[in-house]
Amino acid sequence: MNLKSLIKSWNLPDRSNERVQVTVRIPFTDYARLHALKEVYSRRSVNEILTDILRVGLDDVVEALPSWSANEEDAAVSYAEMGPDLPRGAYVEAGDPLGPAIDFERAYRRILESKSGEAKEVVL
Repeated sequence: MNLKSLIKSWNLPDRSNERVQVTVRIPFTDYARLHALKEVYSRRSVNEILTDILRVGLDDVVEALPSWSANEEDAAVSYAEMGPDLPRGAYVEAGDPLGPAIDFERAYRRILESKSGEAKEVVL
Protein backbone atom coordinates (compact mmCIF):
# COMPACT_ATOMS: atom_id res chain seq x y z
CA MET A 1 0.00 0.00 0.00
CA ASN A 2 1.36 3.43 -0.83
CA LEU A 3 0.82 6.60 1.19
CA LYS A 4 -1.96 8.00 -1.00
CA SER A 5 -3.93 4.74 -0.71
CA LEU A 6 -3.29 4.72 3.03
CA ILE A 7 -4.68 8.21 3.49
CA LYS A 8 -7.75 7.34 1.40
CA SER A 9 -8.31 4.25 3.57
CA TRP A 10 -8.56 6.42 6.68
CA ASN A 11 -12.01 7.50 5.51
CA LEU A 12 -13.16 3.84 5.53
CA PRO A 13 -13.95 1.56 8.48
CA ASP A 14 -11.04 -0.43 9.90
CA ARG A 15 -11.36 -4.10 8.96
CA SER A 16 -8.24 -5.55 10.56
CA ASN A 17 -8.79 -8.12 13.27
CA GLU A 18 -5.47 -9.40 14.60
CA ARG A 19 -3.44 -7.09 16.83
CA VAL A 20 -0.41 -7.31 19.10
CA GLN A 21 0.18 -4.62 21.69
CA VAL A 22 3.54 -2.80 21.60
CA THR A 23 4.70 0.19 23.62
CA VAL A 24 6.73 2.80 21.74
CA ARG A 25 8.36 6.01 22.93
CA ILE A 26 8.22 8.78 20.33
CA PRO A 27 9.28 12.42 20.28
CA PHE A 28 6.58 14.87 21.35
CA THR A 29 6.55 16.49 17.90
CA ASP A 30 5.60 13.13 16.34
CA TYR A 31 2.96 12.67 19.03
CA ALA A 32 1.51 16.05 18.11
CA ARG A 33 1.50 15.19 14.40
CA LEU A 34 -0.30 11.91 15.09
CA HIS A 35 -2.97 13.71 17.08
CA ALA A 36 -3.31 16.33 14.36
CA LEU A 37 -3.90 13.52 11.85
CA LYS A 38 -6.49 12.10 14.26
CA GLU A 39 -8.31 15.44 14.17
CA VAL A 40 -8.25 15.50 10.37
CA TYR A 41 -9.30 11.82 10.07
CA SER A 42 -11.66 11.53 13.01
CA ARG A 43 -12.91 8.06 11.99
CA ARG A 44 -9.48 6.68 12.93
CA SER A 45 -7.86 6.43 16.33
CA VAL A 46 -4.28 7.56 16.87
CA ASN A 47 -3.37 3.89 17.31
CA GLU A 48 -4.91 2.96 13.94
CA ILE A 49 -3.11 5.82 12.20
CA LEU A 50 0.21 4.88 13.77
CA THR A 51 -0.30 1.22 12.87
CA ASP A 52 -1.04 2.13 9.25
CA ILE A 53 2.00 4.38 9.01
CA LEU A 54 4.17 1.67 10.53
CA ARG A 55 2.84 -0.89 8.02
CA VAL A 56 3.61 1.35 5.02
CA GLY A 57 7.07 2.15 6.39
CA LEU A 58 7.83 -1.52 7.01
CA ASP A 59 6.67 -2.37 3.49
CA ASP A 60 9.10 0.22 2.09
CA VAL A 61 12.01 -1.01 4.25
CA VAL A 62 11.42 -4.68 3.37
CA GLU A 63 11.17 -3.82 -0.31
CA ALA A 64 14.51 -1.99 -0.12
CA LEU A 65 16.40 -4.86 1.56
CA PRO A 66 19.17 -6.05 -0.77
CA SER A 67 19.76 -9.57 -2.00
CA TRP A 68 22.14 -11.15 -4.49
CA SER A 69 23.17 -14.50 -5.89
CA ALA A 70 26.05 -16.23 -4.13
CA ASN A 71 29.29 -16.47 -6.06
CA GLU A 72 32.10 -19.02 -5.73
CA GLU A 73 33.76 -16.97 -2.97
CA ASP A 74 30.53 -16.95 -0.91
CA ALA A 75 30.31 -20.73 -1.33
CA ALA A 76 33.92 -21.18 -0.17
CA VAL A 77 33.36 -18.96 2.87
CA SER A 78 30.21 -20.92 3.77
CA TYR A 79 32.08 -24.20 3.59
CA ALA A 80 34.99 -22.84 5.63
CA GLU A 81 32.70 -21.40 8.33
CA MET A 82 30.54 -24.51 8.69
CA GLY A 83 33.19 -27.17 8.34
CA PRO A 84 33.18 -30.29 6.17
CA ASP A 85 30.88 -32.49 8.30
CA LEU A 86 27.46 -31.18 7.24
CA PRO A 87 25.20 -32.65 4.56
CA ARG A 88 25.68 -31.26 1.06
CA GLY A 89 22.55 -29.08 1.08
CA ALA A 90 23.66 -27.23 4.21
CA TYR A 91 26.25 -25.13 2.39
CA VAL A 92 25.77 -22.04 0.28
CA GLU A 93 26.34 -22.81 -3.37
CA ALA A 94 27.02 -20.42 -6.24
CA GLY A 95 23.69 -19.02 -7.40
CA ASP A 96 21.94 -19.39 -4.04
CA PRO A 97 20.14 -16.23 -2.90
CA LEU A 98 21.89 -14.29 -0.11
CA GLY A 99 21.52 -11.01 1.73
CA PRO A 100 19.33 -9.22 4.24
CA ALA A 101 16.19 -9.69 2.11
CA ILE A 102 16.65 -13.46 2.23
CA ASP A 103 17.49 -13.43 5.96
CA PHE A 104 14.41 -11.31 6.61
CA GLU A 105 12.13 -13.66 4.67
CA ARG A 106 13.40 -16.68 6.61
CA ALA A 107 13.00 -14.94 9.97
CA TYR A 108 9.54 -13.64 9.04
CA ARG A 109 8.34 -17.13 8.05
CA ARG A 110 9.83 -18.65 11.22
CA ILE A 111 8.04 -16.08 13.41
CA LEU A 112 4.73 -16.58 11.61
CA GLU A 113 5.08 -20.35 11.91
CA SER A 114 5.82 -20.10 15.64
CA LYS A 115 2.71 -17.94 16.06
CA SER A 116 0.71 -20.53 14.13
CA GLY A 117 2.13 -23.25 16.39
CA GLU A 118 1.11 -21.29 19.49
CA ALA A 119 -2.45 -21.01 18.19
CA LYS A 120 -2.59 -24.77 17.65
CA GLU A 121 -1.31 -25.44 21.18
CA VAL A 122 -4.03 -23.24 22.68
CA VAL A 123 -6.78 -25.02 20.70
CA LEU A 124 -5.63 -28.48 21.83
